[in-house]
Amino acid sequence: MLHYGGFSYAWHENAFLSRNQAHYAMACLWSMVAGSSKWEGNPAIVFPAVSIKQVEAELDLRPGELPWIKLSTVLPRGTVLNFDTDSFPAICRMHMEMPSCYNGQGIFPLDLPAAVFLGLTRWEEWKRPVLDAFGCHDEQATQCARQKYLDRPVLDEWAMVVRKWIEMKDPSWQAVLPVPRIWISHDIDNVRYFKNLFRIIKGFAKGIIHQRSISLAFKYFLMGLRAVRHSENDPFYKGIRDLMDLDEFLGLKGTFFFMTARDSELDDGYDMHHPTLFPLLKELRKRGHEIGWHVGYLASKYLDVFEKEKNLFCILDSNGQSGARHHYLAWRGPESWRRIANSGFGYDSSLGYNYIPGGFRCGTAYPYQAFDLQRDSVLPLIERPLIVMDGPVMLMARQKNLIEADEMISKLYNRTILSGGCFSILIHNSIDWEYPGALTFFKEWLSKKL
Repeated sequence: MLHYGGFSYAWHENAFLSRNQAHYAMACLWSMVAGSSKWEGNPAIVFPAVSIKQVEAELDLRPGELPWIKLSTVLPRGTVLNFDTDSFPAICRMHMEMPSCYNGQGIFPLDLPAAVFLGLTRWEEWKRPVLDAFGCHDEQATQCARQKYLDRPVLDEWAMVVRKWIEMKDPSWQAVLPVPRIWISHDIDNVRYFKNLFRIIKGFAKGIIHQRSISLAFKYFLMGLRAVRHSENDPFYKGIRDLMDLDEFLGLKGTFFFMTARDSELDDGYDMHHPTLFPLLKELRKRGHEIGWHVGYLASKYLDVFEKEKNLFCILDSNGQSGARHHYLAWRGPESWRRIANSGFGYDSSLGYNYIPGGFRCGTAYPYQAFDLQRDSVLPLIERPLIVMDGPVMLMARQKNLIEADEMISKLYNRTILSGGCFSILIHNSIDWEYPGALTFFKEWLSKKL
């Protein structure tokens, strides 16, 4: 038996997790269950240890084949939790052919430490990659997408079930959990839209084709002429200040991820040292916002490009504790985490969805310690999962309506807050140009939540 906090783990030589991995997973699970609270005395819950064959068999299930467990069969009698469902996915179930239930005696029916390890490290993306157009793991190929639970912080929710058993076994014990909160961040992919004559013509066409307005087309044409002469008039440049105003209106301090990439097919390069941009960075700091590094797409693939971009960023921000997020969320398993950690950054925030309005790619809304799967060791780096990205939300609103988009992200928000996590939302400085009225939508939506 391995022990951590109020848990025991029935580890064995054929277990999926190594002893080191089991210790990491139990520590993460205990943090979800107990927060900073300690445990004295004998372990309250024993978890089984599934084998690699059991993990592989579960990952091989066809879409919709993963069983779900009725909460009434695994909660203490009389327990009430305000979940919006009566069942949860049976992840890492010990015996696939047997029904799952738990009455507080014996072994819990799920290997939750293994489930936590799989979710937090994205083991399946490393070992069983299905690549998308950007060379990253296909979002629809993940187990949580195929088994229809990507919109649930499933690890946090199972932790709430476990917490009820801990409280029942020792009524004097109480979890000490962080306060649920909202973290708002902004990826600055571009600082200028009207960079040349072609973009001015494109802006004019936007008014005619997309918005069917001659007056708007001429407005955009004149805006482009002014922006070419003075960057401060550009909608993307202005969008950065609009986001500062939004954050402060909400009583928040945002994190602005800036790029140092060179111009390429997938990186819209810009110079952070440019005279028109430097005052904006100074203003961001003066107003109390955080500046982070938006790792370029090529930098996510090639170490030499990564080092060049990182060095450029560190000239401007060398406090060693800022965070990073990969452009296009092009996170590439343990290599990406290791590079970010070795570069002295305090956290990464690349684990989210590009094409889906929102969800829980890691199964949690809690920040957590990163783990290097290749070197089987904990990294000095925190992962802050991304829950909602603005672009897919507004695309959904355009294809359907704003009410459905509101309901979708509100559901994610409610599940995050119920589990005590951090609701992380990304809003780009370009969003109001791409989807007119988007900033007003997010301002009103966020105002209702704060």
